[in-house]
Amino acid sequence: MADEAKVLDVTRPIQELLCGNEDLRGLLAEMGIDPADLPGNQSLVDYVRDLGVDPSVIVMALGAMGYDVQGYVPEPNPVADTTLSDIMSVIFLNKFRGEDLPDTVGSSGGEAGPMLAHMEMAVKRAQAEGKLPKKGE
Repeated sequence: MADEAKVLDVTRPIQELLCGNEDLRGLLAEMGIDPADLPGNQSLVDYVRDLGVDPSVIVMALGAMGYDVQGYVPEPNPVADTTLSDIMSVIFLNKFRGEDLPDTVGSSGGEAGPMLAHMEMAVKRAQAEGKLPKKGE
C-alpha cells in the first residue's frame, strides 16, 4: 500500500491537494495543467472535466506515479472497463473474455490482426443485440 503521504483524494479542493505537495504540482504541470491556473475551491476531477478531459486519464496517471488515488468513481464506460487481462488476451490468445475472435483478412490478403478481429466481433455483437443494423438492412 502507498504510504500516507501519497494518498490523494481527488474530490477535495485543488488548493488543499497542492498545499505542501510539490510532487503533485510537478506532475500536473507535466500533464499540461498549469497549477497556477487551478481554481482553489474546485476538485481536480471537476476541473479536468471542465477542460474536457476524462478524469480517469488523470486518475490513472496519478496512480502510475505512485499516488493512492481515492474518491473518484468512474462513470460506466465499456472501453475504460476493459481490463489489462482482456487486452492481453485479445493480443496474444485471439480471445475476448473467453470467446474466440473471428478470423480476419487484411487488405493485403494476410491476417489483419487481433485488434481488427476484436472490432469486428464487437460490431457483430452489436448487430446481434440490435444496436447496429445488420448488413443489407
